[in-house]
Amino acid sequence: MRLYLGSGGAQIRSDDSSEEQPMTPLPGEPPEMSEGELWPRSKVLRFIDEYKDYKSDPRNRLKSNRQMFDDIANVLNRNFPGRALTGSQAENKWRTLKRSYLGTRRKNNTSGHGRVTCEYESELGEILEKSHVSNPPLLLGPGRVRRRNE
Repeated sequence: MRLYLGSGGAQIRSDDSSEEQPMTPLPGEPPEMSEGELWPRSKVLRFIDEYKDYKSDPRNRLKSNRQMFDDIANVLNRNFPGRALTGSQAENKWRTLKRSYLGTRRKNNTSGHGRVTCEYESELGEILEKSHVSNPPLLLGPGRVRRRNE
């Protein structure tokens, strides 16, 4: 029998709770796992590979990002049966991966704290190093403009 914290901090047993009260596990207890993880490592690696292939194919240049993420989600759903992905979930995952990678690069380029790692740093680096978001062609400084190759 599990104990939960109800609204107001009162402890509630799992058998005498109602649907009106939100269930929050007590501190120190592991959260309940769902039937299957939505983004296991193998699925994320396949997602990154599909994104890279899709972006490098010249036939896809005129397609929208929404169509791209829908297509990638369909490929992942065929290869990883179970929990189906939508295009918006794939797009959100890409944004999360990109934010994590760029944040890691930003933190590692400043002093004051230790080295930070991103779980998929090498895979994302292949894609995002070519992007002007992570490598701007011009850097403006006080009184000068520096090109990337200087």
